[in-house]
Amino acid sequence: MAFLYEVFADRGYDGVEMLPRGEEGAVLDNADAIVEQYQRFLCEKSFKIDTICFHSDNSASVEALKRLDNA
Repeated sequence: MAFLYEVFADRGYDGVEMLPRGEEGAVLDNADAIVEQYQRFLCEKSFKIDTICFHSDNSASVEALKRLDNA
């Protein structure tokens, strides 16, 4: 069985650990912040990443994807 390492573009992290949903900054609701985090994931390579998830129920994620698609 193969496992894929997934991160979430619209979730907050403390180092390599995702913040619990109840903590401030756990869910990113700003398209600029989501794009910035996506770019940081690609550039820093602080940990292994196979997939990057954008939650479609987060309107800021949808906007971030549109911006990235047009870049």
